[in-house]
Amino acid sequence: MPQATRRGVAAPKIYRLDSARTATDGETGISIPGAPAGAYVHHIAVNPNNAAEIMVVMSNYNIVGLYHSTNGGQSYTAVEGNLTGTTNHPGPSLRWGAILPVGSITQYLIGTSVGLFSTTTLNGANTTWLQEGADVIGKTIVSALDARLSDGIVAVATHGCGIFLGTSTASEQPATSDTATVAFNAPDGSQAVIKFISGTVSGRSVTYLNYGRKLPSALPKSPPPSVPVQYFTLSSTIPDTVAFSAQLRVKYTKAQLDSAKVTGETSLRLFRYNTADSTWIQLVTVVDTLANVATATTTKFSTWALASTTPTAIPDGGRTDVLPRAYALNQNYPNPFNPDTAIRYTVARTGPVRLTVYNLQAQEVATLVDRVQSTGTYEAVWNGRNASGRAVASGVYLYRLTAGAYTAPQKMTLVK
Repeated sequence: MPQATRRGVAAPKIYRLDSARTATDGETGISIPGAPAGAYVHHIAVNPNNAAEIMVVMSNYNIVGLYHSTNGGQSYTAVEGNLTGTTNHPGPSLRWGAILPVGSITQYLIGTSVGLFSTTTLNGANTTWLQEGADVIGKTIVSALDARLSDGIVAVATHGCGIFLGTSTASEQPATSDTATVAFNAPDGSQAVIKFISGTVSGRSVTYLNYGRKLPSALPKSPPPSVPVQYFTLSSTIPDTVAFSAQLRVKYTKAQLDSAKVTGETSLRLFRYNTADSTWIQLVTVVDTLANVATATTTKFSTWALASTTPTAIPDGGRTDVLPRAYALNQNYPNPFNPDTAIRYTVARTGPVRLTVYNLQAQEVATLVDRVQSTGTYEAVWNGRNASGRAVASGVYLYRLTAGAYTAPQKMTLVK
């Protein structure tokens, strides 16, 4: 059982007492190396299935206030992530934590001065915490919280607004092979299906969280799609060093379209939130209006939106409230690649757009985009195959964006 003490303005001390039901002494010091003087430990959350996993919640101004350990405090990783804030926009103070195993998933919850946040993937300083109960708890101070292992119920005690009860909505599916298909069904009747195309993903798992039409408010900077049908998060245990591609199929319902007041299904697109620069990227999307399914290919998992582009509010770079003024064709990523790569580009005004791959003999290999697109930033994926579906040889290839009077080429390298 970890406990903490604080005297004066010294750095906080943390102790662990093994066999706490019977032991009366013999505590072990497990303090956080480099913890700032003046900080105090507000709470220590323990995984009910694994006492060696803990989260330490510390409070004070201008400190890193959240640490995670999987070895009983022998070492720690700072996991405050996007709750850290900046010098001009400090993050919230952290008050309480909970660790909730749900099947093979672990959901981490943090009570803060601006509401309740959660994640299923801790990734050090890059951890993305998403707000829970934004339309119910809102930005009320969370003074304490607790999670019940038997049924996944979470109790959230607030400052002045009472206690709220909720249930974990996380679900997880394993990838049983490198070409596995995993499917998730949401309470609103929608469905997300991921079909892996390439990459070493066997034995890894994918986690799904559905947010309905409520934008996860912890996502910074970029204005969200203006007519969202639904938001959801996909995360996985696939290491960042493993390149993969997957087809994402999102089945939506008529009730969702009616709620969003979307009358033209062909305007639906899939958007992926890019944590590297805090922008929403519109993926090349195929909509089957008979099956009510939107499909896109991706090389990353993140927070997603299924939204209508009529109208759209996706500015280039996500840093201003104006639409992009210039066309752009970015370098593909990864490069070199095998077998898939993503190509990001920007359309300055609505019109015909064509994105084509050529070999060095100027012969057309594949057409990735050939349609009218509205203003915004997009991403297309090339799978290293030609128009007939055959894998092409290793080597240097060109890709060219043509939109109105704008045309731009880039080089990429396929290796096998």
